[in-house]
Amino acid sequence: MSGFYSSGNWLQIRKRQLARQPLCESCSDIEPATEVDHIVPITQGGAKRDPANLQSLCRSCHSEKTNAERAGRTWIPRKHQGCDIDGAPRQPWTTRGVGVQELRSRSNGAAPEPKPELIFPKLLD
Repeated sequence: MSGFYSSGNWLQIRKRQLARQPLCESCSDIEPATEVDHIVPITQGGAKRDPANLQSLCRSCHSEKTNAERAGRTWIPRKHQGCDIDGAPRQPWTTRGVGVQELRSRSNGAAPEPKPELIFPKLLD
């Protein structure tokens, strides 16, 4: 851990952030946050102490984000994976393991109609 992350100043900022947002901001489920993450990494010019550049994450989400950034990939929070910016499914007609192109080729180029059971699974009686 670098000197910054063990400094009294950072520990106070971290404590305030976790009090302000105690749940993981990435998970779609309710998961307690244990990590404070810089949205824009410090190494990419992100502000060290600005609350607007901080988010609370669980250990798993923080690890995923860190690994994606180290690999040069864009990280998509779990609650947004498979959705557009408004939360709508990106490809509601796709089935597990079958891509849009394959579905279009099966239906002579037209996008198939979404099957309600794929979007809204039946509830148990």
